[in-house]
Amino acid sequence: MNSFWIQSPEKYTSISNESKEVILHPFLASLINDKNYQKILDYGCGDGSLMKRLNGKKQISIYDNSLKALIIAEKNLMDIKPRIFTKAKDLPIDHFDCVVLSLVLMTISNEREIKKVLKNIYHTLVVDGTILIAVTHPCFRAHPFSSFHTTYNHDNFH
Repeated sequence: MNSFWIQSPEKYTSISNESKEVILHPFLASLINDKNYQKILDYGCGDGSLMKRLNGKKQISIYDNSLKALIIAEKNLMDIKPRIFTKAKDLPIDHFDCVVLSLVLMTISNEREIKKVLKNIYHTLVVDGTILIAVTHPCFRAHPFSSFHTTYNHDNFH
């Protein structure tokens, strides 16, 4: 699968009215805010836009395997000053009360890697911590990403 969001995160995040911005992120943010989680990891943070939606003083950490995406997220979250992780192996053990994987798992091409990611995340959680996972329907897996349609052309974004 072509990982457009890794190679060109600035183009991916510039799409307006993307379903994650209109529906998914507001919903995930409300779950996090309602439970009043304080130590949050956005695993696969992309541009960091989900973390900007959180209320109150929270300890925000972000990780993405795209260094380009982390640079964009760091700029977007300047006022929050998140702790930034460039390597999953550096994530702290027994630390977060909430870890978010928004639109991450469906970008992983094999079961072994999915299990590795979930195991790593499990170890970062405190006892009774929460993992929030959001994925698209499997029929969209053949597409780089999707909103409310299944066609996408890289040439539309310059």
